[in-house]
Amino acid sequence: MNRKGVTPVVATSLLLLISIATVSTSAIFLSDTVDDVGEGVKERLGVDSKEQKAELSIEYGYRGSNGNIWLEVTNDGDMTLATEEDGVKLWNIYSDGNKLSWTYAYGAPSDNALDPGDTVTIDTMKAYPAVGSSTTIVLRGQYDTSSSIVCSNSNGEDSC
Repeated sequence: MNRKGVTPVVATSLLLLISIATVSTSAIFLSDTVDDVGEGVKERLGVDSKEQKAELSIEYGYRGSNGNIWLEVTNDGDMTLATEEDGVKLWNIYSDGNKLSWTYAYGAPSDNALDPGDTVTIDTMKAYPAVGSSTTIVLRGQYDTSSSIVCSNSNGEDSC
């Protein structure tokens, strides 16, 4: 009988080579995946740490000299919070759910950032409510910071 085929030694060698190639490819893939997951975890931990250290609060609101709602906003957190970056405002202010344009009432803080404990006055560019009306103002800043205040005008008396 004339048998043609692969000898057991060659077959074993081929199986070993295929196994080694498979393990090597899997190791490279898993190494890249583990590195990506590790980087994502480090990034998320950094953001979580910043979210714990960041805090903004609207200390009070009032009718500004131009008739708009002005806010005194304080950085109550443990880290400096940027208000603008490259001319783009990083804080958003909403009035009854509608996004407002805003400006600094007395000029921007140095470096467009608010250090811990510092306060800035913001002109919401929203007219103070008319008699018998109220407006809810919400400030949203970096790192999930937010604060809100309700301004009303009851019988001609302003209240925020």
